[in-house]
Amino acid sequence: MKAVASLLATATMAAVAATVGCAAPPGAWPAEPDAATAVAPQGRAPEDKATGKATGAATDEAIQGSLERAGPNRPEIERYLDRYENHADADQRLASRWLVANMPGHGFALMALQRPDRTRVDFEATDHPNLAAAQAELDALVEREGPLRFGLERFTEDLTVITAEELITNHEQAFASWRSAPWSSSVSLPTFLEHILPYRGSSEPVDIAWRAEANARLAPALAALRASLDREPTLAEATQAARKAAKKWVRFRQLFYLHPTDQSWSELMRSTAGRCEDQSNVAVFAARSIAAVVAGDFTPYWADRDNNHAWEVALDANGKGSATLAHRPAKVYRRMFGIQPNSLGAMRAPGEAIPPGLGERTLLDVTEQYVEVSDLSIEVGSPPAGQRFAYLCVFNAGAWRPVHHALVRDGVARFTAMGRDILYLPAWHAPDGVVAAGAPFILTGDGTREVLAPSLERQPLLLDMDGAARGDTRELDVWASSSGEWTAIELPSPTAGEPSITVDVPAGGLFWLHDPQGRGLERPFTVVNGRMRRW
Repeated sequence: MKAVASLLATATMAAVAATVGCAAPPGAWPAEPDAATAVAPQGRAPEDKATGKATGAATDEAIQGSLERAGPNRPEIERYLDRYENHADADQRLASRWLVANMPGHGFALMALQRPDRTRVDFEATDHPNLAAAQAELDALVEREGPLRFGLERFTEDLTVITAEELITNHEQAFASWRSAPWSSSVSLPTFLEHILPYRGSSEPVDIAWRAEANARLAPALAALRASLDREPTLAEATQAARKAAKKWVRFRQLFYLHPTDQSWSELMRSTAGRCEDQSNVAVFAARSIAAVVAGDFTPYWADRDNNHAWEVALDANGKGSATLAHRPAKVYRRMFGIQPNSLGAMRAPGEAIPPGLGERTLLDVTEQYVEVSDLSIEVGSPPAGQRFAYLCVFNAGAWRPVHHALVRDGVARFTAMGRDILYLPAWHAPDGVVAAGAPFILTGDGTREVLAPSLERQPLLLDMDGAARGDTRELDVWASSSGEWTAIELPSPTAGEPSITVDVPAGGLFWLHDPQGRGLERPFTVVNGRMRRW
């Protein structure tokens, strides 16, 4: 059975468009940096009494593992630990150990435009005045080179390069902000460790300068807030002030869709523009600099359109928070610093192949903080050799994209907290995409699972073929459960002056009307009363 979600399927711009987005482009990543990140969680961490969630490990075993991974940079990590080993403040000793224990897998990810063999193609979006100009060059490159995508060129793990001075400066400034904040009693130690102490936002270059600079930038806004309130602000009020100010520091610019490498703080202050991921990082930096609590959330792929998204969210005293979203997420993940034991990255075995973009060990599933969810048990049979996980996929940018994982036991995969009113496909991971592990289905708004399988019965479907009259090439496909792939349905030519046609199609199926030479942005649909119901 062939893979049905290849990122390198066609020598058109779609091959690139599928790999870029608002957040760090999960579709662009090859397998996560395997040797660098496949580390099992060690021991048990302090718990946040408000949530009962472990924040990561600080055991001797975990510390030793980090030191070994640091290689020649080990003395720098040891110097940081030694600084607080006998500190009179027990919280500071714990914090230094916790940070080091959870550093494996954190680092700078340099992205580049690549051929299928991963060789680099020279391209820099920011050399162009706008997105249209950059995309024109990209289209020309695809026309000349064939399929291209953005992929990971180099991953530099923090443990191997960060200095003791950087870690100590970050540590001292984080504690100073926390201990001096009027709202410090609202921030527990576990919350401090997870949401204030960390020195990075995502996979940007390490740049400790943000703590002092963001704190100084926010001073006038906090002073004005105190004056207007005639008292010290609460945690929620300070957080809101930090987020509001940060939005003015870095504006969203579409050009950065084609610049998937996350920018450092200093780079952002120079460019004053970026992707959603960059804006989210700046808001997180601003909040951390004053010991406010903001997290970075993202959806790997929207369930009802192409692209993805990242944003910042203020957290309450229970460690929960959500934001209003413009589209429907099947999954929302929160980037933590500590290892999350239920993440795919923490559960995978060393060397185990997994889909792009889901392998971070620090992803916390927070979908239920945003939408109504359901747990699903799906019969998928035995996994392919070397695999233990099945995946649920959404349809995005012309292909099925994995958004969640489940261990397969006795032929059944149990998926947790899946967003409702969404089209899904159960699948296995494959080198160039996914292979169907069952029929697609709709998880309805009330949590019912409606399996989509074309039958021998026929039903009429009214199609608007106005695009064909303008010269577009339209193809109508039905998902064939037997083969696990799209199969074309022959269409009659529209009559002159009549752009609509009626076609008899299999009842109960999933369909896709699209331009094979386009970018795959059309949505799949079911047929309800003879008309399309797009998903």
